[in-house]
This record gives sequence, structure tokens and C-alpha cells, in this order.
Amino acid sequence: MKRIAVTLLKIGISVAILAVLFLLPSNQEAFHKVWEQPKHWGMFALGLGCMLLATVITFFRWQRLVLALGLPFPLREAIRLGFIGVMCNYISLGSVGGDLFKAVFIARQHPGRKSDAVATVFFDRLVGLLVLLLTVTVATIAGGLYQSEERQVRLVCFASWAMSITAVAGMSFLLKPGEARGPIFRFLSRRKRLGPTLAQLLLGVREFRLHLPLVFRAMALSFIAQSIAILGTVFVAWGLPGPRAELLPQFAVVPLSMLAASVPLPGGGLGGYEAAMEILYRTIPNDPPFLDGQGTIVAIASRVMMILVALVGAAYWLLDRREFGEVWQEAKAEEEKLEAGSDEVAKTETVSG
Repeated sequence: MKRIAVTLLKIGISVAILAVLFLLPSNQEAFHKVWEQPKHWGMFALGLGCMLLATVITFFRWQRLVLALGLPFPLREAIRLGFIGVMCNYISLGSVGGDLFKAVFIARQHPGRKSDAVATVFFDRLVGLLVLLLTVTVATIAGGLYQSEERQVRLVCFASWAMSITAVAGMSFLLKPGEARGPIFRFLSRRKRLGPTLAQLLLGVREFRLHLPLVFRAMALSFIAQSIAILGTVFVAWGLPGPRAELLPQFAVVPLSMLAASVPLPGGGLGGYEAAMEILYRTIPNDPPFLDGQGTIVAIASRVMMILVALVGAAYWLLDRREFGEVWQEAKAEEEKLEAGSDEVAKTETVSG
């Protein structure tokens, strides 16, 4: 019952955000203009191609990380599971996300090394997030956005820098040389419920400290993939009527909007991505200035392109419905265990407090 209530709440938040964006008078006028004026379909096709290519590169990055730990994992399998994960993120309104689905699936394939298999999914996400933050940092400095007259833009820049520093420090801690079974591992091992699981996950992640050249190559692949994805979004924006977005600021706008999409809302951060894009389009300078509502329109158009990419995962699902259905049920069961464990930890902390 609690899970249903939480899911309904998340959906309600997404719907509320979108309703506000759609009901703003200035946005309605922009939607009307976009609907009536001609679009550049070639730009849309180019944007879709970029997003598809960027997505496949992230699958290749994950496959290289899995192979580094000595686990057999063909590229075609990484692509198959990767697209299923994208489908889970963008299409499913349930709570089973793409990372959880991939973690359960690859753990089933390697029952003797479940922790290492799951760690590859977690570490792959960490690498992507770290490079995303670093991309924002470089773009805000190169574009001079930290000197913007808009206070909100400056605050966003400084916040992204702080998150980047924190992410670099965290990654450095995970990959520092030395004994893997340190004090954090011992602390987690003594916790009930989630502690031992997190401790084993930490051990798996720490294995990558023995493969630092590969980690840097994975970061380079992440930067390439994110740059191509950003270009895809820019091409989508250029395919729409209205002022043309300047290229360099988009390397801050798009990743920041992606960060907003990482908020645990259904449909790949539905609502958060659109709201962030609208706010940034209203505050970040452009010549000529953006129209009110243009950020929302660009976000919706780029989301449609990503849903088209996710439909590739739907095709894979239809080809192996029975297998993926079993994994889906197992992923839901694992999620319930995680929720039960977090609730137990919360109760214990409340009592001890």
C-alpha cells in the first residue's frame, strides 16, 4: 500500500509540474506558435541519431567495465540490456528503474559473483554522473555563466562546482590504493538488513582501483557520449521555430536539466527535466533572447526523441517477454527488500536517537 501511495505521489508531482508549465499564458502562446510554424524535420532526425549513438556508447562503456572484472559479457548483450534499461527509465511509471533491472539481470547471469556484477552497474552510473558534473563545470567557466547578471544562474554555477568537487572526492576515495576492507566496510558489515549488501557492493566497486586506466577511458567515453547527447538536444532545439540556441551555453543547460531529471520521479524525471530546462532558458542569455516557453518545448521535443530510443528496448522486450518478465518480478522483489531494509534502518535510528 505504501509503495502504491509513493508511486501515485510521484506521478502527481510530475503531472502538477507539467500542468503549471502548460498553463502559463506565455507558454501557451509559444506552444501555439510552434504548432503553426514549420519545423526542420532534418534537424529532428539528426538529433535522434545523436541521442541513439550517445546511448549505444554508454552501453559500450558498461560492457568494458564488466569485462575488466573478468565477467563474460558480449557487447550485443550489453546493448540488449542497455536498451531495456532505457525503456524502464523512460516508459515505465512503476518504481523499477533501469539500473535495478540491469543489476538483477546481470547478477542472474553471474550467480557466483553477484556483488561484482551489480557493482559494475553502480560504478557505471557513478562515472556518468561524475563526468556530467565536470562537463557542467567546464561549460559554466568557459561560457562565463558564473559572471551572469542573473543571481539564479550564478547560484546554479556555484552549486554545480560544489557537487563536482564532492563527486571527485568521492570517486578518489573509492579508488584510492590500499586495503579494501577498511573501516567503512567493517561498519557496514555490522549493520542489519542493508549493511552487508552495501559492504559487498563497496568491495565490488573498489575492484576498479586495480583498473585505473580503464576508469579514465570510461570517463572519456562518458564525455564523448554526453557531448553527442547534448548536440542531439541542440539539433532538436534548432529544428523548432524560435530563436536559435547558442551552442556553448547548451553544454551547461542540457547537463543541468539532466541532473534535474535524476530526481526520482516516474518516466525518467518527468516534469523535473522540463521545469529545469524552462528555468534555464529564461535566465541564461542568448542572442536573440529565448521566448517564454521555449525551454519547455525543447525539453518535451528532446524527451520524445529519447522515448523513440527507448522503443528499441520495447522491441527487445517483445522478443524475450518471458525472460524479461521474470527478471522484472525479481527486480520488484529486490526493491521491496531494499525498502524494507531502509525502513528498518530508519526505525532503528529513531529508537537509538
